[in-house]
Parts: sequence; structure tokens; C-alpha cells
Amino acid sequence: MTPRATGPEQSPVPPGLDQQLDDLVAQGMQLAGHMTAREMRFIALVAALPTCAGDVLEIGSYQGKSTIILAKAAARAGEGRVAAVDPLSIPASTDPRDVHPDALPSIFYANMREHGVHDLVDFHQMTSAALGATWSRPLRFLWIDGDHTWDGARTDFDTFNRFLQPGAIVAFHDVLHRFEGPIRVMAERLLASPLFGACGVSGSIGWGQYLGD
Repeated sequence: MTPRATGPEQSPVPPGLDQQLDDLVAQGMQLAGHMTAREMRFIALVAALPTCAGDVLEIGSYQGKSTIILAKAAARAGEGRVAAVDPLSIPASTDPRDVHPDALPSIFYANMREHGVHDLVDFHQMTSAALGATWSRPLRFLWIDGDHTWDGARTDFDTFNRFLQPGAIVAFHDVLHRFEGPIRVMAERLLASPLFGACGVSGSIGWGQYLGD
């Protein structure tokens, strides 16, 4: 199978990984959530092919769809840990409302156990701001899919961007959506910054590669 085009500049997909990603996306399609197959494949590819050393951090887990994909893809890479943070209380005005807040924690933890990733993810049931107060680990992939307001998306990026390693990927979900936050933060913090190089869009994911100073 011919390797598919990827976002970040890198070598072709290693033999066997293409089918593994397809299988992972097929599993993801069976899970409740708000990601397309194209978007799931993108985050799986970034998690599976490290562009630098460091951890993967997910901001906004909801029912665990992207968390499961990231954990399984990153396990193949053997580089760093996967961490995720979400208060599981649906606090933001932009959060989806297809699950009652009281039911969300049990759904999320059940999904982690059922799909065998409970021990692969360092999960923090709190706000990203609270986690940021104690975070100290370098990052190779920062996946932002939490509060989609301008203040929320900006705070998520500003809190954790200092931990990005040269070559790291930052990605925002829903940049092509009615919400202001993700697209504005991408434009102002990534596209307008000399610290970022290659940038692009995959589905409704906007991404950029951190270069460093």
C-alpha cells in the first residue's frame, strides 16, 4: 500500500503502520464522539510517529474517543507517555451536550478499561489550568480539544506551549467550526509566530510544527 500523505514533514509511513492506523480508525468509528475518520487518522499518525522526544498531552477527553486512539497509537512509538486532562463535568459553554455531566465520568473510565488503555494514560480529572500549575514534562504532541472559546483555547495553549520541544506538533480541533477560539489561537499563536514552521489543516484539525528559537 502506498503511504498516505501526512501533515508534518517526515519520512514515509513505515511498512505495516498504514494498516494499523486504518484498523485503529475502524475501532474509533465504533466509539461515541465528535471526530471524523480523517481526523482520527491524523492524531493517530502524529502519536505513532514522534517528531521529537517528549510526551503526548490531550486537553479535553470527553468520552475518551481520542484518548483511546492516542494511547494505542503512541504505544507503538515507545516515546514518552500519554497524558490527558478533563474535569469530566462539561463546564465550558462550547462543550457538547449529548451526555449528562453526571454520567460522563463513568462513561469515560469504562471506555478506558474496555479498550485496554487504562494503564497507558496518565489521566487528570481536573481543569487544564490546574494541571498546568504542576506540569513539568516535555511535550512532542499537544492536542487541544477542550474549551473552544477564545479565552479557553488561548489559556490551554499559553499554559503548555513552553513545554514544547523543537519539532513538536500542536493541533487544535474544530478550527473550521462556528467557535472562535481554536481558529483564532491558531492564527495568532502559530501562523503569525516565527517559532512555528509547517502548518496545515486536516479535516477540522489545524496543526503546526514548533521550531523553537
